[in-house]
Amino acid sequence: MVKAIATVRGDSKVITISWSLRGNDPNSERGFHIHEFGDNTNGCTSAGPHYRNSEGIIPDGLIKLNRSESIIGRTIVIHAGCDDLGRDENAESKRIGNAGARPACGKSCR
Repeated sequence: MVKAIATVRGDSKVITISWSLRGNDPNSERGFHIHEFGDNTNGCTSAGPHYRNSEGIIPDGLIKLNRSESIIGRTIVIHAGCDDLGRDENAESKRIGNAGARPACGKSCR
């Protein structure tokens, strides 16, 4: 089982997300996304699609902790694989990055 703790800080204009993963291969690469919903009633699958992730990456200058664009109340998901950043030829790569299953997630809260 993969366990993770993520800390989101917004003390300045740049938002910092730091995390600690346990229970996974230390040499593995993981996709790490903000998902639309803060709903984990059916595990990580109820978190919905990626939140405002049109290019497979969210520059830290775009992450907000306030207003309607806030990531507070949404789910942070750690995926089983590495995000291919839309470089594969299939449509899912362009849409979600093919990062795989969702072994760990948690709702972002204040």
